[in-house]
Amino acid sequence: MTWSADTWLSLAALVMSILAPAAVYILRAAAKDEISDALASVEKKVTDHEGRLIRLEERIHAMPQSDDFKEMSKLVSEMAGDIKALSAEMHSLHEGQTRTERSIGVITETMMTRA
Repeated sequence: MTWSADTWLSLAALVMSILAPAAVYILRAAAKDEISDALASVEKKVTDHEGRLIRLEERIHAMPQSDDFKEMSKLVSEMAGDIKALSAEMHSLHEGQTRTERSIGVITETMMTRA
């Protein structure tokens, strides 16, 4: 049995009509897998960056603001005034202690010489 050219063409057309949709289906499935993998990778990266941004925003919100620095500056100025006042008071106490020590020394010498 010999087949004519038309028969071969018909057979080839039949095979192509069966194989072409199968090939398209296979290519689409492969493309979907690649797209799904790429999409999953991008989603993971976005999630990672989102987490990093959230942590960064939390750190920024926890940082002192200009009002906090103004309040600290005010408190430090008040403390500096308090320290100056305490220093002056301690100086006067030291002078009083020195006078008391001299007086005790004089009294002790006087008592020792009379005894």
